[in-house]
Amino acid sequence: MVQYQSGITLVVLLNILWSILQISIPFITKALVDTGIQNQDMDIVWILLISQFLIFIGITIADIFRKWLLRHIGVRVNLQLILKFLSGIIKKPYSFFSLKEQGNTIQHFNDNLRIESFLTNHSSNFFNAIIKLLMFGILLFIFDAYIGWVFVAFNILLIIWVNLFISTREYVDENRFKLSAVVRSELIEIFSGIIDLKSYNQEINRINAWDQVQTKFSDIRLNMLRINQLIFGGIDSLSQMRDIAILFIAAKLTIESSMTLGTLIAIQYILGNLNQPIRKIIDFVPQYQDAKLSLKRINAALSFDQGSATDQLSVDIPKTAGITLENVGYAYSEKKYAVKDINMDIPFGKSIAILGESGSGKSTLMKMMLKLLPVGTGKIFIGPKKLSIIDSKSWLNNCSVVLQESILFQRSVLYNITFEEESANTDLERVYRCLELCEVLDVVEALAHGLRSIVGEEGINFSRGQAQRIILARAMYKNVDYYFLDEPFSALDRLTYKKVFKNLRDGLEKKTLIIVTHKMEVAKKMDMIYLLEEGELVEKGNHESLSKLGKKYSDIFLSED
Repeated sequence: MVQYQSGITLVVLLNILWSILQISIPFITKALVDTGIQNQDMDIVWILLISQFLIFIGITIADIFRKWLLRHIGVRVNLQLILKFLSGIIKKPYSFFSLKEQGNTIQHFNDNLRIESFLTNHSSNFFNAIIKLLMFGILLFIFDAYIGWVFVAFNILLIIWVNLFISTREYVDENRFKLSAVVRSELIEIFSGIIDLKSYNQEINRINAWDQVQTKFSDIRLNMLRINQLIFGGIDSLSQMRDIAILFIAAKLTIESSMTLGTLIAIQYILGNLNQPIRKIIDFVPQYQDAKLSLKRINAALSFDQGSATDQLSVDIPKTAGITLENVGYAYSEKKYAVKDINMDIPFGKSIAILGESGSGKSTLMKMMLKLLPVGTGKIFIGPKKLSIIDSKSWLNNCSVVLQESILFQRSVLYNITFEEESANTDLERVYRCLELCEVLDVVEALAHGLRSIVGEEGINFSRGQAQRIILARAMYKNVDYYFLDEPFSALDRLTYKKVFKNLRDGLEKKTLIIVTHKMEVAKKMDMIYLLEEGELVEKGNHESLSKLGKKYSDIFLSED
């Protein structure tokens, strides 16, 4: 907000100017009635009416500039808030990004809008209302002190009335947020899984399930509406009672000749101008509460354990370093470990296969080695250094990764391989070489715009096998020392994956290559095989030694042959 200090100062000055111009009107009104009309002096009437018209023009111009500046500041503040929030969310660990958190994160953008609206519109309106209340309130006391105290007493009742509902609003708003996030998560899942839903004729059933959640959400919104109706219904009733009481007192004083007719009209004008700022001040209370709750949720979403602030993470990765795992374990819940007591020694430049059935912990183990998941128990070393003291970004800069969750982005093919849109920033020769190694060059060259073709546009939707080969080309393009590939051939036919695998082995001969796989033909050509079963390491060795061992690996391998 510092960079907008001059704009905010100008808004404050315009608010003050706007209020000063407005408080002159009751004096003009009083003079018009008591001097101009009663003395039948048309010259004074004309002067006062022209003055009132010019003041009205000044008020309108000041208000237009005030609102434009607020909107200008608000749009830019909102952009900064959202960028800050998105930057904070994107830094969270991999484990954070569940489907539930996707719905929550989208809902948090609405929280950012709430805060933006509060900081710009509501805060300015509150400040403007305070100035106007003070000025017109003082005027009310100047015209009649007794009426001024009646006005204060009723406003104290208004504040008490609003505070009766604060705790209830907070409870309902928290429930509204939670259910809104669930609704969004359900929609994300419906659109993400639409093929499966259609294939199994589950569209209607899933929509009905979503409708049940949406109905609960609507009930929460109706509860909030009822609360607001009670709040503002009470405010309107008390305000009407206040105005009637004050006008009754003023009328009685006028009849008794203790007050002039001009003063009565001026007080009526003042009351009319006090209603709006009082309403804005009362409105500020729930708006402040909403912004406070939103900020609390955003701060909670952005907070996560990044280790001690005093920890100095190393950015230097040991060259040609091996990877060592000592009694490594990880549990997604307290009941069962995904992996437990894993010991591995992966020399630099060797090829490693992590083998096992689905659910044996292979992918979890790889994600811990990549520092995408924190090490639950035990230690992982990169050369002599603990992975826990190595900066995640520095480590991942030395790694090339293919995960089962890896996707093609709806950008150009070039971007999907290099994460660059401009060919001037890329090594095109290497791009084409990687596409060739992954047996997908002919597919890309057949596209109307080649590497410039946009995935998802003009009917460009690659098959799963083609998409997986482009993702592999992305991994190959990144020329690093460590390659982590999780089921990289799962969508490829037997002939294609054999070609691609051979090209990968030849191209990465002097690199550390770790492949999570089900395919025995891949495993048997690797330097070392680690076989997992139900999260535990049951066998290790190369193909020949494990075959001779005659245990689990041998049973699986012989059965597949």
